[in-house]
Amino acid sequence: MISVIGIGNAASAIVDKFRDIPQYSVYALGSGIDATAKNCYKLQTHATPEEYEENVPILKDFFAEIGERVQVFVVGASMSSLYTLGVLEQLKTKQIEVFYVKPDTELLTGIPRLVENATFGVLQEYARSGMFKS
Repeated sequence: MISVIGIGNAASAIVDKFRDIPQYSVYALGSGIDATAKNCYKLQTHATPEEYEENVPILKDFFAEIGERVQVFVVGASMSSLYTLGVLEQLKTKQIEVFYVKPDTELLTGIPRLVENATFGVLQEYARSGMFKS
């Protein structure tokens, strides 16, 4: 079985499309998530990007039944994407595949543009280092 994880509301909406396919177990993490639903985790929102990186939730219990093969979906301009590295660190023993949804950077300004640049750059370096399967 393949476990798919959506980090952020948009990425969670993407992985939600996999719920009806029996070969996938779906995990959704986002600020607009109903935490009472199965395999859903409500993320906190913060005022600054630094607060996101400092407040990564411990998801050991949430990921207790996660499979060996993990596909992670993340949208680059989402503030929740700042949780990605902390979440991936907790899954480092798994076979990780990252699906990065790159926004139209021509339309981004300010903090969302900085978040997208940082997230994309760091994930690219991790991929080059061999941390991810793909």
